[in-house]
Parts: sequence; C-alpha cells; structure tokens
Amino acid sequence: DLSGVDALCDLAAATPTLATLDARSNALTEEAGRRLSLLLDAAPHIRTLCGVRVASLRRADMFRELALGPDLDASRPLRVGDRVEARFRGRRRFYPAIITAVRGPAGDELYDVDYVDESDDDRVVQREQNRERRMVRPAAAGPPRRLEAGGCLILAEALKRAGSGAKETLTAVRLPRQALAFDLSHWDPPPQPGDALGGDRQSRAHETGVNARPLRALLDALAAFPRVEVVDVRDSLDPGAAAGEALADCAVERNWTALGLGGCLLDPRALLRDDGDVRVRGQLKDAGVAAVARLAAAARSLRVSTTAVSSGGLARLLDLAEARPGLQRVNGLDLDEFRVRGPELRVLDLSGARLDRASTRMVLKLLDHCVVLDALDLSNADLMPSAHPHPMTPELFGSGHLCNACASHHVLSVDLNLACQVCDNDMCGAAWRSNDIVDDLADALARRGATLKRLTLRSCCFGVMDGPIAARPFEHLGDVLRDDLVVLEHCDLSGNEWSAPRLTRWCAESLTDAGGDASSGAPDDDEDEAAAEARWRHHAQQWRSAVEADSESDGDDAAERQRANYSRTRIPLAAGFPALAAGLARRPSLLTVAVSDRRVLDCARLRTAAADAVDADACFLA
Repeated sequence: DLSGVDALCDLAAATPTLATLDARSNALTEEAGRRLSLLLDAAPHIRTLCGVRVASLRRADMFRELALGPDLDASRPLRVGDRVEARFRGRRRFYPAIITAVRGPAGDELYDVDYVDESDDDRVVQREQNRERRMVRPAAAGPPRRLEAGGCLILAEALKRAGSGAKETLTAVRLPRQALAFDLSHWDPPPQPGDALGGDRQSRAHETGVNARPLRALLDALAAFPRVEVVDVRDSLDPGAAAGEALADCAVERNWTALGLGGCLLDPRALLRDDGDVRVRGQLKDAGVAAVARLAAAARSLRVSTTAVSSGGLARLLDLAEARPGLQRVNGLDLDEFRVRGPELRVLDLSGARLDRASTRMVLKLLDHCVVLDALDLSNADLMPSAHPHPMTPELFGSGHLCNACASHHVLSVDLNLACQVCDNDMCGAAWRSNDIVDDLADALARRGATLKRLTLRSCCFGVMDGPIAARPFEHLGDVLRDDLVVLEHCDLSGNEWSAPRLTRWCAESLTDAGGDASSGAPDDDEDEAAAEARWRHHAQQWRSAVEADSESDGDDAAERQRANYSRTRIPLAAGFPALAAGLARRPSLLTVAVSDRRVLDCARLRTAAADAVDADACFLA
C-alpha cells in the first residue's frame, strides 16, 4: 500500500520550508523509491533526500566523496572539517569534536581538534592540539539508517541530475551497511502446504526480498562519473551473485582501484593480474564470491570464505570454475579429481577431508562427473540442514528460537528476518535462500542411482529442529533411497545423533551462563550424572564462543577453524529419521544398514524371517 508514500510526497512538494526528508530504514520498495524520486524535480527546495545531498550534487564545484553509513576504514587519514570523537586529555571517554588542523608526515599525523557541544550549534567548549591518531576516531554513525531498494533508486536518480562539478570530481562512493537490493515487493517463497506445489517435498532456493534492479540503475548512473575509483558496499545485505558480477564488470571497464563487498575491500586490478594462488581473506557473500570468481580469471587456485554464501552463490562459483580448465583448485577441492578422473572413478572416499557445508555442496554438484561411481563415503561432512537454534529471539518478526528466515525456507509461514541478534544477517539469509543441503544430497544421489552400491554417511551432523520443518528434506531423501538407488546394497548412517529431546535441553542451556542451572533432562545411561552435566555445559559454552568468533572474526584461519569445529561438534537432532528409515526399508536391493556404531541390520535376513515371529536380535550383525 503506497498511499502513505503518495501523501508524504504531496506534503513535501507543498511545503517550501522543508529542507530534509529522510525515509531510510522503512523498507522502501523500488516503486516507493520511484515515487519519492519525483521530488527531485517537483520539490527543488529539498536539499537532502534520504541522506543524499541532492543540492550539493547539483551545484557544488567539488564533490569528492559520496558517503552514507559508517566509516569502515577507521584508520584512514582524517581531514580538516571531519567530525570525530576524541579522548579529551587522554582519558578513556570519547567526546564529539571537529578536526581543525592536520600536521606531520603520512602515517604519523597529529591532529588539532575543537570539542563541540552538538546540541548548541557546535559551540566550541575546549581545544586541543597535536592529538595522536589513536586518540581520535571517526564520529559514531548514530542509529542505523539504511538505503533499501527504493533508496538506492533515489540515489541513482539523484546522480543522474548531478552537475558537471560533481561529475568531474567524485572519486569514491562509500555505501557500507546498506540494503540496496532489499525489496519486500519481490515475493518468491517456497511452496506452502496446501498450494498447487504443496506436495513437492523438495526445498528450493528463492530470492524473496531481493531486487537488484535499483543497484544496476545506480551502476548505470555512475557511468557518467569518470573519476570514480572506489565503490564500497561492504557489510551490506547481499544483493546476489548476478549483482556481484555486474559490480566486477564495472570495476574492470571503469578501472576501479577498490571494490568493497562482504567483509573485504578487493583490488580488482590485482585480482585480474594474479595467475597463481589467489586467497581472499575476510567474509564474502554471494555477490562477493561471484565478483572474485569473475575477476580472478587467470588464477590457478582460488580460496575464498563461503560461510555466508547460499547454494545459488556456490553454484555460480562452481560453474565459473568448471568453465576454466586452468583453475585447478577451489577452497582446497581438486577439480581435476572430478573433471579428469571422475568418468572412470568407482570409489570416492572423502571421509578424511572433513568437508564443511559449502565444500560438501560443491562436491555433490561435482559428482555429476562420476558416471560409474559405485561407492561414496562422505563421512564427517557437514550435512546440517538450514534450520538452526538461536539462543536469542530474532530481532524482527521473531517467533521463538527458530529464525523466521530459515522458517520460510522450510515451508512455515513466510516472514522476512532482516537482522537476527546472533547470526550474521546474511549468513542466516544464505541459509534461507539456499536449497536445503539434505535436498542437494538427495538430488546428487538420485543422479547416481543406477550405479551406486555403497553409501557411507558417518558422523555427518544430520541435525535439525523438531517438527515438519525438519521432515520435508528427509522425506525427499527417503524417497530417493526407496525409488532411485536401484542397486544400493550397503548404507552406513552410524555416528549421527538421532534422538530428539537433547536439543531442547541444549538450546535452553545456551541461554544461560555455563554455571547456570542445568538440572533438567536425564544423563545417558552409560555415564554418571556429573559427567553428563559437564558435557552439556561444554556444548553450551561452545555455542557462545562460536557466536563470539563469528561476530568478531575478520576471516582469519583460527576463527574459520573454530566455526568449523563448532559446526561438527554441536549436538544435533533429527526429526526426519523415520522418513529415512521408511525409504531404506522399502529398498529391495539393500543388504545391510548401520545406524549405530554397535550393530548392523541384516536386511536380507529380516526379509526372510517368518511373518508371525521375528527374532530381532538374530537380524543384526555384530
């Protein structure tokens, strides 16, 4: 309903004293932004619209930098006139100030500052000279104000109306922590129970809430600014792989020196030149991974963070990788193992690789090369489905400890969760926009159904939440086991935790301190109560430390290892195991199944047992 936007536009156009109109962080859709952008012509008295200084863009002789959002490069040199916060007389507290002079050599600057009272027209209350850089920091951004798809379109239209002074002098566009592609009017949810596709058990990737058209309009508008060298959209809501490729193409065509995506400030020219082992440190999302893959065209080996990348982003990365024979490795995966030797490969054992979820997805796609494969071992791979427990209720649209972004993916009521208090926004969003990895596994196995005889999935972190959200991907996998794996003889699922009650207690403990009350729940029969309590507390502490590592990480190896270890050792839960059991029980070719480490079910003996009396113990192999 855009009637409120129309009323706001009418009021703004009819109020000549109005100088600033800021509608950011209101989930402005592309159409809402289009209507508000009409004010650029209909209301020339508005000098600042949604944070964009439109009057300065039109009239200024010099407009070096367009910046909205916080300064992510706090160590860059400060300039005269910059608003900062400084530690008065070296004390611990920072106070608002303005830079009045800069002296000293680059990298060792000293600053003169005026401390001001911001509530009284910047009245100067104290002055200090020769303050070191460590005593001064850029001013806090205040409450977050984000450009969504509508605001991005307003910015694009404002740039189209910029004067010649701005066009000849603008060198940097800094838009960190924005949501330039977020648009609630783009609605592409998974099938819901009861609709035309409700019987389809397979989850699918979708782009609900993602609209990259305004971002493309912004890139088109920037073509009129030949001196732009830096475009920074770091720490923003992920605009998707296609938008990342468009940004990379612009960086090459227009000779940008820096492109900020995800948690990285990329050097496009260096990536283009590098023909060796390329490693990008820092977290990337779909757009960042796609941009790196586009830019690193000559690389022999590519390593990037895929923690917050959706299945669609990984598929794009792998498609680009497979199209380049010179690229031999991606995140440690030997592509030639599949491309060259895959057509003749009969046994593939990746149990020692301990694949993370992203690498597992890539392996499942690369299995298409293995046309005669009869034994597959993915033990220790992370097959944790997308639903995950949260120690805190999500910040927006919350309904308990299950993030609604994941809930929408798993065919519950579709809500959009912009900012979970625990997960990185786009890490949660990457799971929400992805195919469920259990569905990916089912699809890959179905394509190898004519040849696969032995399947080993030991200790694969099959962990999901209670209820229907968990069952659907497992029902899909159960159907594949029953109908598609026509020659399957042996299946090993041991080492996975299939009991439901444990996660409930573990989630409850993650809400408390390690020394808090953990009296609920019974310990295992084979361990004493004290040992059980210690084990549960350890896992609760592990949850907290992993969350802290994720929020503080800059992508270094130690944090990556900590996240991987956390993912593998969390206590899982599977509500979907009955669906797997039903599928396996109806696979006539199956000879043995292992679900526990202790015993293996002899399916052949069970089928020949007398119908009126079955000795269960006799149907198990030691």
